[in-house]
Amino acid sequence: MKIRVLQIICYVTLLFMDSAFIAVLDLHFAQMKTQGALKADFNRISRSFTTRQSRLLKLAMFFVFTIGRLLSGYVSLIVNNKHLLLITVTLEVVISVFAKTVTVYMGFYGFFTFLSILVLCQALHYSPIINMTAKWIPPHEYSRAIAAINVGSSWPGTLLSPNLWSEPLISIDNVFKAIAIVKSLWIVLFLLVGSQEPRLSWLIRKREMAVLSKAIGPTKKIRCGACVPWKGIFRMPILYGMITSNIAYRFINNTTGQFHYLFPNVDQTGCSIAMIFQPFALFACAWFTDVLIFKFSCPRNDVRKVWNSISMWGAAASLAWICFFYKEPNLIPIFFTLARYSGEMVSLGYSAAAMEISPNYASIIGAIISFPGWMSIILKTSLDDRTKSFLEHGHAAKAHNISTVEGKLPILYRTASVLFVMNYGFLMCGKVELRDFDSYDTVDWRKTSEVSYL
Repeated sequence: MKIRVLQIICYVTLLFMDSAFIAVLDLHFAQMKTQGALKADFNRISRSFTTRQSRLLKLAMFFVFTIGRLLSGYVSLIVNNKHLLLITVTLEVVISVFAKTVTVYMGFYGFFTFLSILVLCQALHYSPIINMTAKWIPPHEYSRAIAAINVGSSWPGTLLSPNLWSEPLISIDNVFKAIAIVKSLWIVLFLLVGSQEPRLSWLIRKREMAVLSKAIGPTKKIRCGACVPWKGIFRMPILYGMITSNIAYRFINNTTGQFHYLFPNVDQTGCSIAMIFQPFALFACAWFTDVLIFKFSCPRNDVRKVWNSISMWGAAASLAWICFFYKEPNLIPIFFTLARYSGEMVSLGYSAAAMEISPNYASIIGAIISFPGWMSIILKTSLDDRTKSFLEHGHAAKAHNISTVEGKLPILYRTASVLFVMNYGFLMCGKVELRDFDSYDTVDWRKTSEVSYL
């Protein structure tokens, strides 16, 4: 097996574990919200937490993760990325081992502190992974690499959604035990296999090294006080098109995650089964995309924008069709599944475009575009809550005899409109092409032959 494939497997596994942890915690929080703190199936570590405290924990997780993701782009340029991953994962293991003991003695605030640190560690994972991917993966494999990374970071959230499970799969105490065991094994694996870049790997063979030497150019120096071409990045028109696309992507995930609330009487079994196969469809499309670009010489700008349009407008059309066929319970899961499938195809659009614009600064670009996307969830949640409040307490809805399902349709209308409009930002704002600033502050790694186990 190629060493670069093992690198991607390590990255995807880590992101999968992080996403699964957040998803399982969401299951616990959803159960506490519906059943109450005393009736919830929590063990000793959280039995006394109130509903208000669980909401505070969720808010802390959200803001800590969002800020950590923003900062991780710059941190990945000044610290050895392999060391950063090993340190953060080790810290997660330590927290998981002592979380229960500290919470028993310190109560809610102890758990709050430990959970915030753990989520911050997880937020620091994505940018180093993108940075190392740019050093390991040749351009003709970008689509497949980004697709695999995005599946690892999003798929568990889909499979473990509170809409699909009525109760948590394991207790919160066992969640932390699982983290301690599984991530300890990951640390051992990554110590053996992982490497900052090809020239530092002791496992890579000469044939693979020759392939990577021809395909991957000079790479960014890793050092404190790293120079970042901020002006060049923020002057790119395409950056703002990518920001609009990321906002639209967050809207897709948030809306499709409300399946059970929007249509509580519709069976979701078929939708959940279909989502199991979503990564395979994405990988097939990613392989096809790489073939189009590098075998048939299709312009990468056109290919990325076509995939972005398929993703955004396909999801918008699926949600719009639900509004027309909301009285047909057999069609609703189909359109929701299509919306989710289409939304994940954005990995082949603006997500992969960041690597092609600047492989050396893709982590910075990714951090910049992700922050407005996460912040937009606050606005969307506020609007959705107003719709819910209108249905529950609004006299106008009762006076006009608006049904519960009809009253929820504005949530779908808003999301479909945002997707349709936001995609124009990516289509009209510049081209997807390698930028001149990508060569700033780089070193030709092919002229050295350093090998390291760390």
